Amino acid sequence: MTFAHDAARPTLAVQDGCEGGTYLVDAPIAGDPHFHLHNFIPNLVVTEDGRIGSIDSRVLTAHKVHELGAIFQTYLAQNLRNLGVRVGYDEDEQAIVALDIPEEAVNLFSKRDRQVIGDAKRFARENSLNWDELDLDRKKQLLHEASAAGRLGKSKEEAHDVWRAQAAGIGWDHETVFVSAHRPILSDAERRETAYKLAAKSLSREFFTSAVLDKERLRVHAARGLISVGAPGGREDVGAVVRMIEEHGFIHDGASVTLISGCHDHALRISHCAQVRIEQAVIP
Repeated sequence: MTFAHDAARPTLAVQDGCEGGTYLVDAPIAGDPHFHLHNFIPNLVVTEDGRIGSIDSRVLTAHKVHELGAIFQTYLAQNLRNLGVRVGYDEDEQAIVALDIPEEAVNLFSKRDRQVIGDAKRFARENSLNWDELDLDRKKQLLHEASAAGRLGKSKEEAHDVWRAQAAGIGWDHETVFVSAHRPILSDAERRETAYKLAAKSLSREFFTSAVLDKERLRVHAARGLISVGAPGGREDVGAVVRMIEEHGFIHDGASVTLISGCHDHALRISHCAQVRIEQAVIP
C-alpha cells in the first residue's frame, strides 16, 4: 500500500525543559515541498504450502535497509535519466539529485525547523516566558498559540501559495527539468566497473574511521556505487560489485589493499591487510 505526500512533515526537535529528553513534535504550519512515498507492508505472509506467518524482520538489519535504500536510488536515478532529467550524486554520494534545481532553491526549502524554533522563542519572550525552561507540553501549547497568532507562518492548507511566494522571492521561475539529457549506453561490465570504483572509494573513506566493519557494509557501498549507472539486475548487480571488491581489493591511503574477512562475535566482519600490518607493528 503506497501513499504519496507532496510536503515534508513539519516536525520540530523540542527538548523537555532544560535537562529533559528531546522529542519530535508536529508543527501546526506548512512544511517544505518534498514529494515522497510511504509504503506500508502488512506483517503477514502466506507460504507456498498455505501456511500463514509473519515477516522475518530479523533479516532487515540496518545495513540491509541502507542497501535497499540505495537500490531504490538506482531505480529512481534511471527513471529520471529515461525522462531526460540531468542527475548527479548528492554531497555524500548516497542519493540522487536533479542538477537543474538551483542550490539556492534547495537551501530555501530545507531546514525550516530552525526558523520555526526561532520564531517560537521570540513569541515566548514577548509573553515573558523562557522557551528553554518550559516543559514539553507547555512548548507544544505555545507552538499552537504562536501559530494561531500568525507568528510561525502560513497553515498547511496554504502551503502551495507559500512555496510559490518563496520561490518568487529568490527570483526562481521554474520551468522544467526534462531537458533531454544525454544518456550514455553502458554494457553490464562497464556499469559494474564504474560502480566498483565508486564503491571502493567510499569503502576506503569508511575504513579511515573504522578498523573493522560488518561484512554487510560491502553491499551498502556496492549499491551506492550503482546509483550513478543503474542496477537493472537489482541485488544481483550489487552482488557482482561486491565480488569485484573481494577479488581486486581497493586503494586505501594511497596503497593497494586486499580485504580480510572472518567471524567475530557471531557475525561476519571485514578489515584489510594494511590494518593488520598496523596492528602487528604495535604488538610488543
